[in-house]
Amino acid sequence: MAVKIQLRRDTASAWTAANPTLSAGELALETDTSKYKIGDGTTAWTSLAYSSLPSTAISTSTLTAKGDLLVATANGTVTRLGVGTADQALVVDSTTATGVKWATPASGADVLQVQVFS
Repeated sequence: MAVKIQLRRDTASAWTAANPTLSAGELALETDTSKYKIGDGTTAWTSLAYSSLPSTAISTSTLTAKGDLLVATANGTVTRLGVGTADQALVVDSTTATGVKWATPASGADVLQVQVFS
């Protein structure tokens, strides 16, 4: 038998008008704003802060251009590696913070070429 989990959801104005107190850990969505709150069992809706992803989550604004890559630094911080230019290849470089960089291969070098179709 399949289990169905449904979250409480309504518009921001409906939540404000009803002003319920969510149970501890209960998640409720605003369907018109895509914001959400997680209850603590004692705080009414209008006094409850909106929740968000943890600070370690990747922000959608991290990537700014077609072809950007997400890479990690030595301490595990996620960062953006901007797209290279035509005929560049992604190469390993331990002197960079991320351990990789875009570079133009030497003439005659063996390079794996990947074509991306969008």
